[in-house]
Amino acid sequence: MLKIEQKKYYHLGANTLWLFVLQYVCSPFIFFIIAIGLSYSRSYFSDPNFLTIIDYIVSACFVLWIISMVVGAFIAIMQYQTCLIMLDESSFHLIRGIFSKEEVAIPHRWIQSVDIEQSLFLRIMGVARLIVTTINSLEEAVQPKDKLSDRVISFMDIQLARLVAQELTNRAEVEKMQMQK
Repeated sequence: MLKIEQKKYYHLGANTLWLFVLQYVCSPFIFFIIAIGLSYSRSYFSDPNFLTIIDYIVSACFVLWIISMVVGAFIAIMQYQTCLIMLDESSFHLIRGIFSKEEVAIPHRWIQSVDIEQSLFLRIMGVARLIVTTINSLEEAVQPKDKLSDRVISFMDIQLARLVAQELTNRAEVEKMQMQK
């Protein structure tokens, strides 16, 4: 059973890596489909010059498909490697970004609610979205809607999302109780 340790950075899980890879390698299949379609259409043409052009286009599409797949997989792995979460005594940290790093620290006392969202596809993949709703100021817990903001962690393995949600909820309650004393 996983346990969230303080001050330890966590990746978003293996299922999330597969989802990132799937996101980036699906669109290159257009090149593959074009190449296959042109290969089958060769039988409808008899002009040797035109067939040569089709062969070049098919070859180019296959090369573009392979290059796009490799680049997409590389970007997905980099995105996964650079997206980290961490809990410490006072806040929840989210670090993300390949070229420009963004670190968001959400103090536990500002956390209003933690929700987990899953579409059917995300359930099949074993992944969820974690939504942390925060209060923008330290006023009373009941806030008008415009004083609340959501921080969404794109994707995270469902087991990790449940653990983080439980830990954040527990810590937010402890902080609120300590502030009320």
